[in-house]
Amino acid sequence: MVQQQKFCVRCGQPLSPGVSFCQSCGTPIAGQSAPVASQSIPAAYSSTPAAASVQMPVYQQAQQRRKPNILLILVGIVMILAGLIQPAAHLFGQKATASITKVDQRIDSSSDKLEYNYQISYAFSVDGKQYNGNYHMNKVYNVSKLPKIGSSLPIKYLAMMPGINAPTNQGNPFIFLLVVSGLGILLLIVGIKGNAGKRR
Repeated sequence: MVQQQKFCVRCGQPLSPGVSFCQSCGTPIAGQSAPVASQSIPAAYSSTPAAASVQMPVYQQAQQRRKPNILLILVGIVMILAGLIQPAAHLFGQKATASITKVDQRIDSSSDKLEYNYQISYAFSVDGKQYNGNYHMNKVYNVSKLPKIGSSLPIKYLAMMPGINAPTNQGNPFIFLLVVSGLGILLLIVGIKGNAGKRR
């Protein structure tokens, strides 16, 4: 067994085995000496279970569960599909002639009567079955520009789904695609990311 090195309690110098006085300062040795200082291990490097348990709550707080927002996902999908209707009808649709059935001025929470916004409804037949559609004309200050009830309107419709149809002479459908589908994609992404769940 290796004998532990002893040190003087006064000056800290090492003591030779069997001496009665410190060779450096002359202090009597009464069988006691300063123990060898044990190197302390920082708590940060400790591998004890206690140290691990202290860090665990911080990690758990960072792991907040997120739940998808189903409502936003559904609204986003509907808007994406709605944005595809007009471009799909223009690109892949068959030509037909519809008849104007109604001209209504739109007055709701998002439109002012002074803006003169109108909804134009029309109807057409495919294989003896009637289908309907509508489009909007906004800021029509000269009502003579509005179509007359019973007048003809050129449209296109999808052969497999005639309910998907659009007028061929009303604006650029691809701008409608970019705006509506873009908003739908944004809502879909936000819905998939969801909201942060409550911490347990």
